[in-house]
Amino acid sequence: MKRLRSSLDRAFRLRFPKLYYQIIEKPKLHFRFRTEKKLIRGEKLSTSQQPSILFFTTQKCASRYVSRMIAALTEPAGMVHADYDALTTMVRLPWEQNPFAEAGAINHAFQQRGYYYGPIGTYRTIPNPESYRTILQLRDPRDVLTSLYFSTAFSHALISEKVIRRREEALQMSIDEFVVFETKEYIPIYGQYVESLLDRPGVLFLKYEDMVGSFEGWLARLMSHIGISADRAVIDRLRKEASFSVIQEDRYSQRRQVTPGDHKRKLKPETTAELNTLLGPILKRLNYPI
Repeated sequence: MKRLRSSLDRAFRLRFPKLYYQIIEKPKLHFRFRTEKKLIRGEKLSTSQQPSILFFTTQKCASRYVSRMIAALTEPAGMVHADYDALTTMVRLPWEQNPFAEAGAINHAFQQRGYYYGPIGTYRTIPNPESYRTILQLRDPRDVLTSLYFSTAFSHALISEKVIRRREEALQMSIDEFVVFETKEYIPIYGQYVESLLDRPGVLFLKYEDMVGSFEGWLARLMSHIGISADRAVIDRLRKEASFSVIQEDRYSQRRQVTPGDHKRKLKPETTAELNTLLGPILKRLNYPI
């Protein structure tokens, strides 16, 4: 029955995306982001004295999975999770309520103790960044772009009218056309991360590939950086959830392919060569092979 409901939901979503958004996704917004809206109004929701955490990343870096993990690790310590990125993506806010706007709510939306803020999908200037424990997780941008094509065209939840429009545009392109077109958006995202966060004090840089290939070491580094000793039951549960195998690739699945190097399997050699040229400085800086 569950599989049948999933199939029907997928068919409805693919055939009538705008209607699906209006009657399924949009109504959910009334019940989401209550925590974030309270914090933007200046309410204090945490009494924890743990240093607050910032988690920067991009799409297709397992950002939601890692975010759930950080939230699970920090919640027993009394820390409160706020996802401002999702809020500003899905809800139109006036500038004075925007937690990322310099003249908006940023000065009280971000508190230096007791909160976990993330995932944040592009670099943002947060006041007093040295007061936070910052995490930056990135993935080979060529694989990010490859994965982005499939999620944009087939699997991404229809959370906004912009997502619907981007899906329609992606379906008009080949995967090779899409990744080259999207590269211009990701060069500044990665470039800003490299310039502003990489090798900075208080910033832990993690790679998606290490999470997939060496989870225990990756998790140990993450926990050491945030400075929280989690309950053994929580750690065991996180380990059990860390399954990165995909038996059969499904372009409609959020977890379509996790094995590093997927761009080599999906893109034409000349497309990969073009990406290597465009992304060369970033790939070298992050130690990805060209």
